[in-house]
Amino acid sequence: MAKAHGRQMIVTMTPQSLLAAATNAQKTGKLPPVEDWNPPFCGDIDMEIRRDGTWFYNGTPIGRARMVRLFSTILKREGDDFFLVTPVEKVRIRVEDAPFIAQDFVVA
Repeated sequence: MAKAHGRQMIVTMTPQSLLAAATNAQKTGKLPPVEDWNPPFCGDIDMEIRRDGTWFYNGTPIGRARMVRLFSTILKREGDDFFLVTPVEKVRIRVEDAPFIAQDFVVA
């Protein structure tokens, strides 16, 4: 949520607002077009994806698989940094190694 404060925008970013935006973007049944979204950077959020693929918020594992799935659909990489983006917000998260891990593969 953004509030005007003089000439500066103060943005209050929460996992709930990110989740709401991801849910709204997913209503079409397609992945959100994060490659087309270029919102202003709102700062860092205490969210991390660990080496084993577990997502954490404020040092606590996110146990709801559906929530992790939604967050994964709004993940964007720019250079060496990873962000969760919506059409109006962009926050940096930490990724220990890689944001996704292979679950299965076939060697041809």
